[in-house]
Amino acid sequence: MKMVLDTGALYHAPLLRVLAEARQREVVPAAIEPVLPAIAHGERLRQLRRDGRPEAPWREHLEMAGVRIEPFDQHIAQRLAERDIPEHHWRKHARDYLIAAHAAGDCVAVTPDKGPAWSGLRVLPPEAATDFVRALLA
Repeated sequence: MKMVLDTGALYHAPLLRVLAEARQREVVPAAIEPVLPAIAHGERLRQLRRDGRPEAPWREHLEMAGVRIEPFDQHIAQRLAERDIPEHHWRKHARDYLIAAHAAGDCVAVTPDKGPAWSGLRVLPPEAATDFVRALLA
């Protein structure tokens, strides 16, 4: 199952730790495939630079957790285009919609956001996603 991580999920350190443990025990990617949409990746890089924090430790955490950066490709763009997004939602939540477009098929999105971009998708808050991965390790 694909686990699509939103930018907000990256602030929940226990999730990245338990994903790293799952990868070490070879549960990842056998049971779950954690992915970070390229848009969320860009958001987080911008935040790190804004805050004067180094990128290398964060990249190491992603690698240890087995998180794959997923590009925004033509198939994801098509999924986005097929959604009926009201213009006033798009103007306020465009990045969230771009990230949420990665969540399709057998997957779960991980985000603390309860905004309109995530409506109709299978969504877990970071704490519940952490518990889900821990259960796989039990």
